[in-house]
Amino acid sequence: MPSKTLDVPYHQQDEGNYCGAASAQMVLRTPGTPLEKQHPLFTEGHNAGHLDPLIGWAIAPDGLAFMLNDQRPANFPGTFALSALDTCDAISRKIVWAIFAHGFAPVALVYGYGHWIAVHGYDISANPTGPTDSSYTIAAFDVRDPWPPASDMKHSPVPPHKATDRCGSGGDRGVAPQHVAYGEWQQSLMTGVPSGTPNSYWHGKFVAACDPDEPPLSTGPIAKPLRRRRARSGRLAGSEMLPPAEAGRAAIDGLNAYGVAQRPGWQTPLNRIRPGKAQLVQRLDRVDSFYYLVPILMGGDRASAMTLVDALSGAYLQAAALGIPGTMRILDAATALTLCVNRRFMLSNNRGSLLVRPEAASVHPVMVWRPCAESKSPYQPFYVVTIGGDRLYVRSDGAVFTALHDAVPGS
Repeated sequence: MPSKTLDVPYHQQDEGNYCGAASAQMVLRTPGTPLEKQHPLFTEGHNAGHLDPLIGWAIAPDGLAFMLNDQRPANFPGTFALSALDTCDAISRKIVWAIFAHGFAPVALVYGYGHWIAVHGYDISANPTGPTDSSYTIAAFDVRDPWPPASDMKHSPVPPHKATDRCGSGGDRGVAPQHVAYGEWQQSLMTGVPSGTPNSYWHGKFVAACDPDEPPLSTGPIAKPLRRRRARSGRLAGSEMLPPAEAGRAAIDGLNAYGVAQRPGWQTPLNRIRPGKAQLVQRLDRVDSFYYLVPILMGGDRASAMTLVDALSGAYLQAAALGIPGTMRILDAATALTLCVNRRFMLSNNRGSLLVRPEAASVHPVMVWRPCAESKSPYQPFYVVTIGGDRLYVRSDGAVFTALHDAVPGS
């Protein structure tokens, strides 16, 4: 299976709305050129967005494309062009073509319109013969996701980026590189600007800054997800929750089937591995949707990578390497509750503060997640602590929120 992975150094976004700037910082870096700073990239991209003035973008698609081209170094291998296409399949093949033929990483709009990421590699069934070729199958993508913000990782001030920094490897949530199966890319990441978005110039479109070549016009074959479970007699596959131990085996099977250990940047994180304890997570934005967050251990109990497995079908979804093994830890439910009890939290709508009394607080039996301003990564789910009619959300790193909010478009 042909694959190609571009060398795109990873950098986190400095602030919560700097994902477009951070993605640009990553993809514009070429040999012999200085590393651009995120603040001026954000300012230029934010100010250059004119086609959709009513939505309140951090960086709008046209602003991102303008900023990328304006900041391209002289030795950059191509020119960016904004692609707003009608299907996930079409924009995905545009992304493949930009990497294959032009040798640069596109920047894609994911989670509806809530986040920008860089896409720097792929697994496909055959090399495309031209920009409109739709005959091959896409199996997976390699992505550089700038989340979480460096400002959210107890750095004060945010450390400056350098060409040789360890961005993403410190703290407890740095995850790079990331590998995403195409089925998960379609269902969870490249979902398109919501069709019901009022007044949006791009509503219903699938958006990325790619190359200026013609896009494909026809839909190609769809890769089947790698599933561990099979239908039992008289039952539908996936009607029961996958046992945690089987989820661990499915994670290892997925990593091996996609050859993730042989990909650039993965050799050390996936050396002599075994699955750790799987954590069940429920999707808040989907009905009856669950996944397991499976740590991949190397040497003792240190996690070197995290893997997502569908909890009903056993399908491998995606994986992320940790820059430093052991730096990502998931709180247990008891600790999450301890972070809330005997504390006061300000409530919305001028309702005053809530004192969390230990006798009246309980924790939802599984963690939860949806793309939101508080977490744009499924590797950062939440415990839900219920106090009467109120809820607190305790993120996997210990941060506590009184509500989850939709992300600002393009942030």
